[in-house]
Amino acid sequence: MQPRVVSISQCTELGTVYTQAEVRALAEHAHEQRLVLHMDGARLANAAAALELASLRELTTELGVDILSLGGTKNGLLGVEAVVSFTPELAGGFARVSARAVCCSSPPRCGSWRPSSRSC
Repeated sequence: MQPRVVSISQCTELGTVYTQAEVRALAEHAHEQRLVLHMDGARLANAAAALELASLRELTTELGVDILSLGGTKNGLLGVEAVVSFTPELAGGFARVSARAVCCSSPPRCGSWRPSSRSC
């Protein structure tokens, strides 16, 4: 199996922010290598504020991001998550993958699921 995705976090776990030029360069290089650029955007609003941008589009679609995941927990929401594919061909099969991922996510969603006793 070959690598297919480059994944970055915006802001990073260390609190640093990728500039627009850095995200564009990563996207261009990933696409040249036939890779997909995924951005973990749980802190995307913080990055946009730090870079003084008016639109989240300026950090995602305009720079070549293919898939964006947004977790609401870091923005004060409970159990709200979204995955956005800006490339339609990448969305195929997503329903199957996401349904499978939900059964393994957290114990409250899976009832008596235990990591050592069941695998999806």
